[in-house]
Amino acid sequence: MATASGISEFARRLATALLTICAFAAAGRASWPVVALLQAAAVAAYALIPHRPRPPGAFTYDRMTSQVVPDWLGFVLSALFAAIPVWAARAEPGWGAVHPSAALLWPMAALCSAFWLIGAVYAAWWLRIDDHGLTVHSARAERRVVFADIRAATRGQKALPRWMIALAPALVGAGRFGAAGALLLARPRNGLTLHLADGTRLTIAEDALGAGLRALHKALASHGIPDNNERTAT
Repeated sequence: MATASGISEFARRLATALLTICAFAAAGRASWPVVALLQAAAVAAYALIPHRPRPPGAFTYDRMTSQVVPDWLGFVLSALFAAIPVWAARAEPGWGAVHPSAALLWPMAALCSAFWLIGAVYAAWWLRIDDHGLTVHSARAERRVVFADIRAATRGQKALPRWMIALAPALVGAGRFGAAGALLLARPRNGLTLHLADGTRLTIAEDALGAGLRALHKALASHGIPDNNERTAT
C-alpha cells in the first residue's frame, strides 16, 4: 500500500521524467522552441503540482539535498541515456527509428530512475512529535509510536561492505555501467533505530533531517530513552 502523498510525489516525478525524456529525444529533430517548451513543461510539472498538506509542526528532510539534487540528476541521466539511441539512429538512418545501442543504454536509463524514486520517498516523509509520542508518515504508511513503547534508540551508520565497492571495476569491464555507478555513488547513511516493545524496529534516516533530528533526540532524552551508538554494514 502507498499513502496519498507517496502516490502524489511519484506521479510528480514520473511526469517530469517523461517530459524531460521527450525534450531530449526531440532535440535535433523538432525546433528548439518546441524542445524548450517540453523542458519548461517538465520544470512546471515538478514545481507546480501541489504537495499533499502536512500537519502543523511536522518536520521534513531538507528539500534541496534530499530531493531536488537527486531528482534532477536522475531526470537528466535517464533522459540522456534514453535519447542517445534516438540521436544515433538519426545519424545512421539505416538502423531505423532506434539505434541498437538502446539494448545497453535504455536499461541504464531505467536504473537512473532510482535517483528520483529516492527523492519521492524523502518528499513524502514527515515526522511529528508531541508530548506522548511520534507520528511518522512515509510514502508507504503512517505509523504512530508512543514514547512508552520505545525501549531504546541506537544510532548507527549503514554502509556497503568494502568487498562490494571493489566489484565496481569488474562491473565496468562487463558493461554494467549503471550498476558500477550506483556502487561508486553510494555513501554511508546515518540512521536512528527505535527498538519498540513489540519487537519491531523503526529506523529514521538522520541525514538532512536538521531541526527534526535535534527535536527527536531531545524528546527521547526527556523521556529517559537510552541512546547507544553502533556502526553496521549492509
